[in-house]
Amino acid sequence: MPATGTIPTVIYENNAGNVGLLKTWRNPAELSDVVSFYSEVLRYKSIIQRIGEGEEVSNTNQEDLYDHIETISEVRYRIVENEEFEAPLIDHDSDDDSEEDGE
Repeated sequence: MPATGTIPTVIYENNAGNVGLLKTWRNPAELSDVVSFYSEVLRYKSIIQRIGEGEEVSNTNQEDLYDHIETISEVRYRIVENEEFEAPLIDHDSDDDSEEDGE
């Protein structure tokens, strides 16, 4: 499990209130993807922090983290490489569908 400090969110956190101002420059769907992606990242960072501090974390949150932390890393890599967000960033339903197909 990565340390919370290794998941960069400082720029987003410091500018989240201004993201809406970019809608005149960027595709609104792309801005929605940015907010969605960083909302997930911040949620996972919170879960990691709580686990690290020995706090109670539900099995559902732990499983969700385990199932998607690799995807977060891959999406971030794509963002840096392409310098843009591409939807869908994180598709929580795809994991469930693939498991059902295998049954």
